[in-house]
Amino acid sequence: MNKKNRYRKDANLLLEDAKNPKNKNVKLYSDGWANALTGLRTTQDKAIYNTFDRYETLDWQTLSWIWVGDGYGKKIISVVADDMTREWISIENDSENVLLNKLDMLGARKKFNLALKWKRLFGGSIIVMGIDDGRELNEPVNVNGIKSINYLRVFDRTDISITNFNFFDDPSSPDFGQLEYYTVSPSFGSVFNVHRDRVLEFKGIPVPSRLENETWWYWGMSELQPIWNEIKDFNSGRKHIDKILYEFVIGIYKLSNLAELIAEGNEDKIIKRMNAIDLSKSIVNAVLLDTTEEYQRISSTITGLPELMDRFMLFISGVADIPVTRLFGRSPAGQNATGESDLMNYYDSIVPKQDNDMQVPLQKLINYINISKEIGNKKVEEPIIKFNKLFQLTEKEEIENREKQKNIDIDYINSGVLSNEEVRESRYKNGYSFETTLMEDSELDQDTEIIMPEEMDDE
Repeated sequence: MNKKNRYRKDANLLLEDAKNPKNKNVKLYSDGWANALTGLRTTQDKAIYNTFDRYETLDWQTLSWIWVGDGYGKKIISVVADDMTREWISIENDSENVLLNKLDMLGARKKFNLALKWKRLFGGSIIVMGIDDGRELNEPVNVNGIKSINYLRVFDRTDISITNFNFFDDPSSPDFGQLEYYTVSPSFGSVFNVHRDRVLEFKGIPVPSRLENETWWYWGMSELQPIWNEIKDFNSGRKHIDKILYEFVIGIYKLSNLAELIAEGNEDKIIKRMNAIDLSKSIVNAVLLDTTEEYQRISSTITGLPELMDRFMLFISGVADIPVTRLFGRSPAGQNATGESDLMNYYDSIVPKQDNDMQVPLQKLINYINISKEIGNKKVEEPIIKFNKLFQLTEKEEIENREKQKNIDIDYINSGVLSNEEVRESRYKNGYSFETTLMEDSELDQDTEIIMPEEMDDE
């Protein structure tokens, strides 16, 4: 019998033994490939013991200290919130900037930025609106009696208590099971209840219902929770590198009768001799030694450390969903550098975050402002929020794009697709815009003349 057939026979015998329920020494699993000779998917396979254990839960105290003492943990929280509010918003149909000016008076951008940071750090936050409508904070808003919005105040979820008593408990109400009011316990002042009509709410990352314990109940979890291990590994790696640098150069002293001095308890003599050697280096820039002594310096190697730190940076950047160029401030390098592409993808990921976390509370605030009496007859019809683009063109790129748009507009005008009025209104009504809005036939000048590119330049 040749070796190949003999190995095949032995393997078959092992497989038969493994399938025998009386044989407990070998166990096979039926959920994938198995090999009794190599131990693949048997009890001899180390990989089958890999499991996902209970994850460490970050409480609000730990999260607070991360914010205070861990620079990168704080930056992961801050960068996204800052980018979400950096270019702020524009409001369609608000031609006189009535609503935007009121938002500026309230410091809305700064307040939303802080609320988003607390939401990302603690897993939740609220903004209490100071609505002057003749009612108390714990009462629903009198929509027809709103005089003005006087202030916006931000509270993180650690200031807020929510129990079963905070929910609508009337089974006949359409809001049954929904939150009715928040109990706020600020670090200053007394505890107060505020009705949900007067609150802009920001929730954290959703968690499965069976994990909604005391830490995550109702709100969700912090953005740092699922990436905590990566943050620890990154910081541990940095600390180990610091230790290597501290011990980068080590001096080795070979002293005569060292063992005898230690045995006799004369450690002070050893220290005195080492200090004398160090002092001689300072005085004559040399080392003075006895004929039986020796001194040398050994340097540690740091080969591979930069590449290793780069890998740690990539790991934490990947799980935080923030490019290395943005999180660590590193410029892309090399032939395959994709810094601008990474930033573009990152900015694209910010857009859904703005829609999910900012759209509803911003619209709620703007609607209250728009129906308030302080606006008067300047009410804006259908105020629609638009988040301004994060990626801003350079002046040169802006000029080039406008030149291209001008040529496109001329072609559309000359072909009768657009009118002069439509181009003028679309481009310059509310600041320059590449978006084109069609006008009603009744608004158009029917005698639209064809213009040439040089005439467009003259305008």
